[in-house]
Amino acid sequence: MFELIILIIYAVVLLMIIAYLYFKDKSVYQKLSIYEKAIDELNQKIYHLEKNKTGPSIKPSDLSEAFKRIEEKFDEKLNDLGEPLLRTVRAYRAMQERLEVLEQKVDEGINNLKASTKVQSQESAPSTYEERIIKLFKEGKNIEEISKLTRVGIGEIELILKLSNLKK
Repeated sequence: MFELIILIIYAVVLLMIIAYLYFKDKSVYQKLSIYEKAIDELNQKIYHLEKNKTGPSIKPSDLSEAFKRIEEKFDEKLNDLGEPLLRTVRAYRAMQERLEVLEQKVDEGINNLKASTKVQSQESAPSTYEERIIKLFKEGKNIEEISKLTRVGIGEIELILKLSNLKK
């Protein structure tokens, strides 16, 4: 009896495994059939595209002839423009030359200005911060203003002014 129950359980488990494999196989088969249909449709589209492919095959000799015709038409149009275009080009070149001369003169003027301002700033600018402090004091600035302008402490400014005999 016990063996019969075990046999029935094995049979039920075996049937369940077979049923599971059957349904699983069925779903895989359905997916494969969908993929197969999609691949067939793609193959048909590729076939139709290749079949309907119509494109002019251009030969190099045809291209060179087309370029020659275009060049001839261009030359004809250029000849039609003739003298007015030539006068315009000459005027443009003359204006360009004048512009280059003006640019050179402006550059020279700028360089001269830079050189003169550099010389002036070197002459008027104090070489050390002590000289700057003395210059500001002589201009009438008080110690607090000089401290703010030079970012130097008040005590140091007073010492510099005492050593230069400007403040007692």
